[in-house]
Amino acid sequence: MIQPYWLALLASAYAKAGRVSRGLEVIAEAMETVERSGERWFEADLHRLQDELTLVQVNATESRSPDAGSAAKRCFDEAIGVARQQQAKSLELRAALSLARLWRQQGKASAADVERCLRLV
Repeated sequence: MIQPYWLALLASAYAKAGRVSRGLEVIAEAMETVERSGERWFEADLHRLQDELTLVQVNATESRSPDAGSAAKRCFDEAIGVARQQQAKSLELRAALSLARLWRQQGKASAADVERCLRLV
């Protein structure tokens, strides 16, 4: 039942160890577990973590595609939507903060943008 949570912790540990690709594999396994079991309580954070790791991987390889930012935004939007549907305010806030960090990295984050992002929560 809590396997996706533990897999998310493992993926984070892989990322901190510099093994982002392995972390993404573990997240994919966690997502499969969510689909198979129907236990979705940690799904929103899996989406957020998946996108965080993908952004690290893209930044590390310098193979930035023009679509990376919009794909990242869609992923964070999905994480926010799932968290909102589950009424999981803490996970919604984490995803909103990740979205605000993405905007800041892209040079799109004015103070108003960050405030708007946080108002989503």
